[in-house]
Amino acid sequence: MRTGQHECFDQLVFDAEGTAADPIGYAVRYVDVLLQDPSDVVVPIKGGAILEISLFSPRYDPASGQPYPPLPSVRVTGYWTFREFKFTGDPEGYTQAGLGVRARLPFRVFQTANHLVVDVAHTW
Repeated sequence: MRTGQHECFDQLVFDAEGTAADPIGYAVRYVDVLLQDPSDVVVPIKGGAILEISLFSPRYDPASGQPYPPLPSVRVTGYWTFREFKFTGDPEGYTQAGLGVRARLPFRVFQTANHLVVDVAHTW
């Protein structure tokens, strides 16, 4: 995982296992409260709005059952739009995270090679 700042948006990139030809299943949406799945425990996160990010990819090697290395922490101090990122868990074959942002700003999500990219605009 990595982040970047651009002129019009802040960017979060997930590097997925597999090849560029493998589609990455995902769901990204604004939520009022970030709930850890499946416990529904509220996960506090800084920001005026919260993007819930779900990657339909397990955090373990399906062949061996061994977990992948932990996700690195993501620092967003000083970003225009991003306020806080939290990895919330990996229940039942998918990875869940939350991204606290300044406000409910426009965002886009796309795959390039084996990367899932989340861009959040600086303004409306």
